Amino acid sequence: MPNKKIDRPVVGDKKPKGDKLKPTDIDDMIQKLKSKNIHQSFIKFLVYIMERQVYGVNYNNDFLNFCLSSNFILKHRYTPFSVVLGLPDKQGLEDMTFSDINLLPGITQPVLDLLKIKTEHCEQFARLCVLIVDETALKPEIQYCDKTKGTIGYEDNGKVKTEMPAQFVTNIWVQCIGGQWMMPFAYYFTNTSCTPNDLKEYISEAVTKLDGIGIDILGVVTKMRTNFYDLIQVLNISPNNQIFKVGEKELVFIFDVPQLMNITRNNMMKYKLKFEDNYYTSWKYVKQFFIADFQGDKKTKLTLGHVKPDKTGRTRATLAIELLSNSVSTEMKNHISQGKLPESAIGTAEFIDKFDKLFDILNSTNEISMNEYCNAYKGNKRQVNFMEKMIDFMKNLKVFNGSDQDCTDQVKFINGWLISLKSIMKLWEMLNKRGYPYLLTRNITSEALDGFVWLLRWQIVMFRDPTPSSFLETFYSFFSKAYFEEPQQDFDPRIDIQTYAKKVYKRIPAVRHNINGKTKVGGNTRTSNNASRFETEQPFLRDFNSLFLECDYSVHFFNLLAVLDLS
Repeated sequence: MPNKKIDRPVVGDKKPKGDKLKPTDIDDMIQKLKSKNIHQSFIKFLVYIMERQVYGVNYNNDFLNFCLSSNFILKHRYTPFSVVLGLPDKQGLEDMTFSDINLLPGITQPVLDLLKIKTEHCEQFARLCVLIVDETALKPEIQYCDKTKGTIGYEDNGKVKTEMPAQFVTNIWVQCIGGQWMMPFAYYFTNTSCTPNDLKEYISEAVTKLDGIGIDILGVVTKMRTNFYDLIQVLNISPNNQIFKVGEKELVFIFDVPQLMNITRNNMMKYKLKFEDNYYTSWKYVKQFFIADFQGDKKTKLTLGHVKPDKTGRTRATLAIELLSNSVSTEMKNHISQGKLPESAIGTAEFIDKFDKLFDILNSTNEISMNEYCNAYKGNKRQVNFMEKMIDFMKNLKVFNGSDQDCTDQVKFINGWLISLKSIMKLWEMLNKRGYPYLLTRNITSEALDGFVWLLRWQIVMFRDPTPSSFLETFYSFFSKAYFEEPQQDFDPRIDIQTYAKKVYKRIPAVRHNINGKTKVGGNTRTSNNASRFETEQPFLRDFNSLFLECDYSVHFFNLLAVLDLS
């Protein structure tokens, strides 16, 4: 096979410009390919290209699915592949996918179909996921929407639409536990805050539908809002029972860890927290430390917004996490030893230290870290011992108000921590049984959805409740961006080329011309004799390998056409 540089012809231009390619030319090509002992599976590639020149491009679902599957299978190699086959580039593919899609409330079939194409070729570990569920307030507004081709702003769950204005929207996202991908999945417009029974119904339907396309949901992550806290009673979730069932499928229930840190900080501000007999917290020591640190060398990130947060600051988990940190705990202890803070402040410093370490374990992003608490969760002895100690710590934590009255039973964050800690340990057991090597705990937080809500609410210089139309516009934007973000699972030609080739071949739409020895079946062809699948595919894999693993992907293809006198 010569490898000299040749001018790239337009695929299918067998004759000089002005002469139209005819169906008989494709039949001639098939015979020439067969005479060169090119395998019939590979011939289908070439026939498909030629037919698109003769009959035009049919932009139907089969064609779009072929392009999308090829994009997710081949990843960065899709570009040369698309050039060779005359397929749309990535921007064109995105435009084709979302030009006419209608993302209505509820769980819609177009979203399921797209999600199936994105994930069906992933390894099993990339299909282990959690649902992220949250609710956002809306500013009521009724208006016509071009994207949905109808009026939006009414209460609508995808099955029932009322004439009540939508004042809340419930979001459900799917997030891969391994961090390879995440996707907006469904939304529901409601007039009032979503009820626990409705939340249970939405979650159950999502788990069932996703299971049907091969996505294994192992848990649900939510904020600790009133309706979500009431949901745990409907699901019979408690510190002693972290599992609920959808059909026969078991799932764990986890409250979002960054929000739990935020609620813990807020309770520190409001109450006196007593633990381990002699220790207690007091917010006055945090204020005293801030003043001393600010007037001194300032070795922490603390600002007035951390110590005296406004209404917005009280909802920002970032401020709480920066306050409940190792630097603050260490410097407070230094100030105590130097006499800048009273010895009674040691309880506040110890409390902060415990939650700093806890957050490190529950926010891991790498398998191995310089900080042992930031290592991926593997359920080793040290990690389990710390988690169990924190569970005992939560059980014995007492909360007192300004009148020194015990109000432990009135706060919810302790119960939220107990449920979440035990659920995360249970989730690891479920992953371990599936052969998962470790758990990066940041992947089971609502960080991605929080970013969506932040962008949704931020308007010019202040936060405001979005309207249904602005929500939908942002939802479309995030959906399209997230959909085409490639799973972090690189194409490895040295190992998986045959797997990739088989997957691409199975997605080629049906061709019109008869390839000798083959008959059409759905979107593919099958061998009319009893040849084994291995015998059918092996020569095709060899040709596929030659075409897509050469240094110049397309030269090999055009050289092939030149040798066959097809160019």
